[in-house]
Amino acid sequence: MRFANAEEADYPPKEYKVDPHSFQEGDLGQLISLIRRNVGETEIDSFLRRRLSLLSFTSSFFRTGHHNTWIIPQAKIKPGGFVNGTGKIPDYLFAGDNSDGVTWWVVDLKSPKHQIYKKDKDGRPVETAELASGISQVRDYIRYCTENQGFIREALGLKSFTSPFGVIIIGRESELRKDLSKQAYKADFNKDSQTIQIRTFDAFLRQAEFYSRSSYKLPFLAKLYSSLFVTDEISPWDRWCSYSSSDD
Repeated sequence: MRFANAEEADYPPKEYKVDPHSFQEGDLGQLISLIRRNVGETEIDSFLRRRLSLLSFTSSFFRTGHHNTWIIPQAKIKPGGFVNGTGKIPDYLFAGDNSDGVTWWVVDLKSPKHQIYKKDKDGRPVETAELASGISQVRDYIRYCTENQGFIREALGLKSFTSPFGVIIIGRESELRKDLSKQAYKADFNKDSQTIQIRTFDAFLRQAEFYSRSSYKLPFLAKLYSSLFVTDEISPWDRWCSYSSSDD
């Protein structure tokens, strides 16, 4: 946690530290192209795994990472004596810190082509199989990481590790813009959930633009974002998060 007499050991190891301003103009252009083409989650994951600075902007969904961000891809979590299976390997284990301390979370990347919701026989929005699987998987990671905090602190050298939050990145905002009942359903989930947030790839890109457009390190960003990508309608919850985060 961040406090007045914090020591270096209180933070994740330097080998995991990611500079969110280290990506290049072409990197963002390629990511926008992948999302526009609705590629599969494997291609998205492969691209972002080589450009962790871009992926680090997911920290803003939990209003942290303003000071530093750390990312541990494919962290193997298998406590000693664990004999049933191989343990858990989240795609990404994140840490971000602000004035309140270090926050941990796991991220599950789906595809921009996946639908987020479908309608049941009564016309009400319900999770698609892809989203339901993501929610179940992230909940499983959160539970497992919470139960094995001691092992994670020792094995991975993460002294500050605590029970993580979760982020699922899936689909496009155009789906929500076309159906306000779906938009409201997602907004309610994010508002009511204490641990998991569902975000679209549009919202993910918007965070990169929002938190970096005034940075002297990335003078190209705002222009590139505006010229290559037209944002869809954002939900009231997304809009509230964007504005309230700027107060930190």
